[in-house]
Amino acid sequence: MKRNGWKNQITILVLCVIVVLFWCRFSMSQDHKVSVSLSGGAGYLPLEDWKDFATSISPGYYKMDNFGSYANLRMSYFLTDKQAIALDIENIKTSASLCAIVIFTNEFGDDIGNATNVIEWHFSAIPVGLSYEFYPKSTKGCISPFLGVGASYFFSELTAKQSYLYSPYSYFLLPKSTRTGQGYGLHAYLGIRSRLTDHLMVVSRLRGRYSDGMAFSDKKGAVKVEFTGVDFTLGLGWMF
Repeated sequence: MKRNGWKNQITILVLCVIVVLFWCRFSMSQDHKVSVSLSGGAGYLPLEDWKDFATSISPGYYKMDNFGSYANLRMSYFLTDKQAIALDIENIKTSASLCAIVIFTNEFGDDIGNATNVIEWHFSAIPVGLSYEFYPKSTKGCISPFLGVGASYFFSELTAKQSYLYSPYSYFLLPKSTRTGQGYGLHAYLGIRSRLTDHLMVVSRLRGRYSDGMAFSDKKGAVKVEFTGVDFTLGLGWMF
């Protein structure tokens, strides 16, 4: 499997950080206001396509962590007291597993043994997004609700580990495999900024997202991992 996906992600992140730093410096020199926030939280990620794929491999017990973890670095540039443009760099992680019994037969169809097949999938994605935000009550109050809509581009990775436990005590672990993919997403959210001081604030956000295009293989009909879902994040921000 190709492993250059993370190299692309790191390159994009470095470029984004450079843009953020330049933007902050430019904005401060022009006496504009910029805020930077770091948040964490959880989101509901059903991954329905992957559930159908996993259960089609073999009848068994499928388990998924429907609530993935979210980390978010966000910078907002305020055009006016009520309008802003926001740049987001996120990290999303979730996992799933399948446990099934495999029965081996000989050429005559007789059972000659069985094994427990365990597959673990670990999903991660780094969306880089751009959003438009509107603050109905402006940003000058102690509590400022806001609305946002935007789009993001995903850099995603899937790591799979598979093992067999033969009766009674034999254990076999297959080499770990990794696949990478890219896709896009659209999102909308509601948020609240609460000022603690002139510069420090608490930022919370509830967001719904639709995503597509992240197949972990270039083969026709490859199963996609859609990070469509709802998430909530909470963190601290700094106003320049």
